[in-house]
Amino acid sequence: MEEFLRDIRAGRTQVFGAHSTHGSLAADIYGVVLRYYPHVFAFQNGEFNPILRLQNITLSLLALPFLLAPYVAAVRHSRIEHRRVQAYARSLLEVQTSSPARSEPPEPSPFAP
Repeated sequence: MEEFLRDIRAGRTQVFGAHSTHGSLAADIYGVVLRYYPHVFAFQNGEFNPILRLQNITLSLLALPFLLAPYVAAVRHSRIEHRRVQAYARSLLEVQTSSPARSEPPEPSPFAP
């Protein structure tokens, strides 16, 4: 961990990859939730007897209004994450602009293309 933090401080790291959006996060959450329904509704599935299947279907229909909660949570998390990333970026930019100039360039990252 300390080596990782030293590399960050020394500028030997790179950030890459796509940031998640509330849409992609919600898709991941709903993907898990919605995989349950075909399992319950499949009549070939011998796991549920007719009474238990009817009970699961009824409870699932009653829970439909609450399926919005994961999306709301994803939007909230996405906004919080975005604000944190902006704050960290500003903080790092301030540190970089206030630090003395380096006499030698940083080592290239092993992740560089």
